[in-house]
Amino acid sequence: MLKNWKQLGLTGLLLLLVATLESKSALGAYGSVADHVSGLQHAALSASCAVLAFVFSTLAGRFKFDIRPAVRSSATLARLVSIAFLIVPTTYLGASLKIDRVDREWAAYHGSEAEAADIATASDVMADRYDRQEARQRIVKPTGEVQITDGEWMVALALQVLIITAAGIPMHAPATAEEIQHWRRVEAAQKGVATRKRNAKAKAKAKQKPRLKLVS
Repeated sequence: MLKNWKQLGLTGLLLLLVATLESKSALGAYGSVADHVSGLQHAALSASCAVLAFVFSTLAGRFKFDIRPAVRSSATLARLVSIAFLIVPTTYLGASLKIDRVDREWAAYHGSEAEAADIATASDVMADRYDRQEARQRIVKPTGEVQITDGEWMVALALQVLIITAAGIPMHAPATAEEIQHWRRVEAAQKGVATRKRNAKAKAKAKQKPRLKLVS
């Protein structure tokens, strides 16, 4: 009974993390387009791909330890499908994280002395051309479009990979007394075989050593 509660608790925590991340990803997908219907479709696409990635990762973990060779051979394919499904929610999650950062930075910049200085530089015809160009770029709020090289995309990928990796770890029941005794006997037998091999190698080396003869 305690084992079952532990498994349920761990599964519940993992599902809570999945729901948190994927709701954030779905919000990023919804905000990626201006149309309401398209936004809902993008959000549904992100959530569906995330759920399928989780499910196929769980299947990969079960297939890997199956006793049937035909089932075990499907584990790699299930893992690849799970990783492929991660592309969509990872992109949307990275975009959502980047939009949050852009909003924070813009809120601190907009209306500040730095923005006033940039506005003055952008309108100053005597200023350096490159300084004016950079000032014009800063006074326009960034769109928040995510790129693969952005830190937010890397963080999103790491979190998504962490989730599917955890989902692919199968739950194992504690070892019984019979299993403990069996594997201890197996370990002792393996140690005995290794010891006999080392002793045999040592004897073989001792026989190969040249013997010195005294010459009168």
